[in-house]
Amino acid sequence: MLNRTDHDGTVVGSGSVPDVERLEEQGSGAEMLSAGPRSRPVLALVAASAAVLALLLALLLGGGRPQAAPEGLPDAGALTGWALPLAKVAFDVAGVGTIGFLLVAAVLISTAAGSGLPHGRLSPLALRATRAASWWAAGWCATTLAVLVLSLSNIVGVPIASALSMPMLRSLPWTVPLSKSLLVTAVACLAVAGFTRRTVTRRGAGVLLLLAVAALVPALFTGHAAATTDHDLATSSLVVHVVGASLWVGGLLALLICVRADERVLVTALPRFSNLALGCFVVVGFSGALSALLRLGPSASTWFSSYGALLVAKAGSLVLLGWLGLVHRRRGVPALLAGRPRSFLRLAAGEVVIMAAVIGLAVALGRTPAPASAAAARSESVPTHGLGHDTLSWEVLPWSPASILTTWRPDAVVLTAVGLAAAAYFLGVRRLARRGQPWPRRRTASAMAGLAITTLALCGGLASYSTALFSIQVAQVLVLSTVVPILLTLGMPLTLVSQARPGHRSLLTGKAARALANPVNGLSLLVAAFIGLYATPLFEISLRYFTLHLLANVLALACGLAFFWSVMGVDEVPERHGLADRVLSVSAFLLFLTAFGVVLVASDDLYGARWFTELDWRWVNPEADQRRGGALVWAFTLGLAACTLPVLWAQSRRTESIGADADQGRA
Repeated sequence: MLNRTDHDGTVVGSGSVPDVERLEEQGSGAEMLSAGPRSRPVLALVAASAAVLALLLALLLGGGRPQAAPEGLPDAGALTGWALPLAKVAFDVAGVGTIGFLLVAAVLISTAAGSGLPHGRLSPLALRATRAASWWAAGWCATTLAVLVLSLSNIVGVPIASALSMPMLRSLPWTVPLSKSLLVTAVACLAVAGFTRRTVTRRGAGVLLLLAVAALVPALFTGHAAATTDHDLATSSLVVHVVGASLWVGGLLALLICVRADERVLVTALPRFSNLALGCFVVVGFSGALSALLRLGPSASTWFSSYGALLVAKAGSLVLLGWLGLVHRRRGVPALLAGRPRSFLRLAAGEVVIMAAVIGLAVALGRTPAPASAAAARSESVPTHGLGHDTLSWEVLPWSPASILTTWRPDAVVLTAVGLAAAAYFLGVRRLARRGQPWPRRRTASAMAGLAITTLALCGGLASYSTALFSIQVAQVLVLSTVVPILLTLGMPLTLVSQARPGHRSLLTGKAARALANPVNGLSLLVAAFIGLYATPLFEISLRYFTLHLLANVLALACGLAFFWSVMGVDEVPERHGLADRVLSVSAFLLFLTAFGVVLVASDDLYGARWFTELDWRWVNPEADQRRGGALVWAFTLGLAACTLPVLWAQSRRTESIGADADQGRA
């Protein structure tokens, strides 16, 4: 939406953040602008009208309007049919507003040096943003409950009054997947509404922002995307799409309502939002295109359906918003930096109205039946064996080394996260290059190799077969917990961030860095991750549920990063432990892996026995595959010893050589 400006520091423009008393005296909202405070309710009314109008038009023209049930079937009535999409629009808007105001408080507004506020404390303007977020979250909770009741009325086919009866409220919400997900969202919204009123630090606001973003996710797993053939990919694409759009739309809305009250803060916050909005624009466009392809397939006839027409309209709105972002870059931002905020505010208000219309259009899409695609037709001939996610046709294509290299199972969340990490790394390298500080190419190559292997492990053949074969699952966890962390650590991303943005040097000097620099702590985390995964019911549960499987892999990656960052010692961290401690920690982990391999080979008990017995593959023996997994653990152990111990030895020799040269220079 907005492109990057030349103002990339934490404070842009002249002047400092006013002290607490002066800000409190200035008040909040748009009163400080010449446009006057009345512009806010007018804008809210216009935006709400645009959302409702877009919803009604899309429902009427796209075929998603409420229809009477066939004779003999229960019918919830027209009131439920029309009230449900309207409540869903209110639900989406409340969620966007909650996330936007928390984003402003936690990320976009900073406490400038010399303001008199303690480090990490929220400024008065940020505090007002959190208080506003509390009211938005309360409204989000209320609309969630309204959507829940209306959804029960629609599913069961009874009027709203009957859906509100105590017998139905006591039983149905705990049995219907959609209602269970909405209850989780309602609890999360209630927690955000309560805690935001007591939050006074940026860290607390950041935690609540993460909780609010997480509250978006449960309902997405029971929506339209869950019914598609490739529902893992469709759902992950929808998650990325909704989260990116919520940050984008909510951030702009909160800036327009809250931050525009102080032009100096707006000049500081706008470049930060500009970077975020550009990333969200790319993410929303990518995930939206992927979701459209999954729903409509390659057939031209599906694209000319009513559903396809609504998708094209939504895509056109995204293109329009991108054009407005270009106008922002060329006119709005320069005018704002020159002390003329009206141009930016007019464009931003227009964007908010368009975004509100897109929200209404998106709700209508969720109520419009998608046409049958070629992918859906193909799925009728592919058995799923009752799995909770796509399985490929493994009966036709058994495991082989070639299939591990050629099979591809894309995941939108993983691809987005890896892409953003790579982009952030290259931006840091570019920033250092502009300052005349070259970054070693071997570091960049190591970091990119780590990200590439992460993609292969989570989206390639290992991901495709990790829930079908124990040996492949073990290989996936070992790659993510050892190979990837070593490569990423050698890429020195924390040092890159601290040099590119000196304000983030606490990454290497803070309490967390000092704690993780102790290899014993990293070793404890990594060993605990292995034990928690394989010695508890979590292993079989993660095989049955795609989301838990991905979270288990992310946990293994995070614990591996904590351990190998402490033992590789490439970043300059205060209180870095000596070589002996790091070698002993690596040796202890190698012994643990060796013992783990022995258990897998010698054990008569089958890990995930019920799961692998249900699969009943004809081309693999589960017991033999578990022993193969133990052999893989031994192979990884030998490879890990061959890679890490020589590196640590060479590093110690280099350190000794530097110390000797320094002693000679002093002599």
